[in-house]
Amino acid sequence: MKDLSLEYSKATADYFKARWIELGGKVCGEDTFTAGDNLDFSSNITRLRGAVKGCDVIFDGSWNPFGAQYVRAVRDAGIKTPIATNASVNGVPVVENNPGLSDYYALGFACLNTYCSGSKNPAVAKLNAKFKAKYGQSIGNHYALPGYMLAGAVVAAIKKAGSTDGAAIAKALYDSGLAIDTFAGKMAFTSKCHRPQPAIYTVEQYTKGKDTQVDTWSVKKVPNIGDGSPCSGVPPKVG
Repeated sequence: MKDLSLEYSKATADYFKARWIELGGKVCGEDTFTAGDNLDFSSNITRLRGAVKGCDVIFDGSWNPFGAQYVRAVRDAGIKTPIATNASVNGVPVVENNPGLSDYYALGFACLNTYCSGSKNPAVAKLNAKFKAKYGQSIGNHYALPGYMLAGAVVAAIKKAGSTDGAAIAKALYDSGLAIDTFAGKMAFTSKCHRPQPAIYTVEQYTKGKDTQVDTWSVKKVPNIGDGSPCSGVPPKVG
């Protein structure tokens, strides 16, 4: 399922499909919707019923809360096929829309203990506790974590450069072998792909409405889908 409302949601569906096929998977059906108010998934569910018997998994390429609403529509229709998704359709909105959700797999920048158990990194809970002590509530979504990690990357680059000069920081950050510690693992920036690589995600499984980290996975290859992404290909290894 591909949500046409955002470039992000469209891209996650397109990249999932391309990599799935590269790895030998087969696509048993495709459908789209456009997120917005008063969503009606009835026609999507009708089409899904006709294809799902030959499917091992349904991919939800959307974003919250609309991706979580789609999951609810699928499960309310009695379709129990496992559902996998991107890093957006994760967290509190998923459980709010689907209180007893099972056989659902999402990605995360970290297993955030506000709603996820089994984290492999105690630093996540420590940061969450500091946030709650200052603001009176826990971090609500793992999307808050990359900003914190990127601030750490800038600090590391300043220390390596021994300067706060922009050009010096960039030189230290890109292609210098500088490994950046993130909540999921070590990454690095390159002048080719101005994003930390390789992308690393927690793999989280929802069972009876409870989210648990079951694995951590590094992206092994970004497929070329013809969108001009400079990050296509095999990401660099980071020591």
